[in-house]
Amino acid sequence: MGIKSNNPIESYFDFFSKSGKNAMPVVPVTPVTATGGTKATPGDGYVYHLFSPTDPGNFVITAGNQVSIDCLIVGGGAGGGYDRGGGGGAGAFRPETLSAAVGTHPVSTGNLGIGDQAAGGAAQSGGATNFVYNGTPYAAPGGGG
Repeated sequence: MGIKSNNPIESYFDFFSKSGKNAMPVVPVTPVTATGGTKATPGDGYVYHLFSPTDPGNFVITAGNQVSIDCLIVGGGAGGGYDRGGGGGAGAFRPETLSAAVGTHPVSTGNLGIGDQAAGGAAQSGGATNFVYNGTPYAAPGGGG
């Protein structure tokens, strides 16, 4: 397809002939290679890194030029009330899509709150989960006890 003007004074750029000479090379996308947390590959095309209070640490991207990564940050759940007391609140849920960046990204996960152990006591709130990615902190607060 081409573009033609019936006005001899008008000019249009000839983009079609230039595309072969001035086209940008296609850089192949290589998946991110990363370590940290408990790694799972369930076969759905994703690699998961799970961090927990017993397995905190760093999410380390060592290679790859994949455009983005998906992450889910969840705060610790709170403890429930004693006897007929209510259940504790769930931790905050924060999904993010971030640009992949080679480097070390710290993860600290919120502890679960301990439930009320006696009448008149108080259940503990859950701890916050923090993820620092490329210098930007992302946090999900814990649930209320």
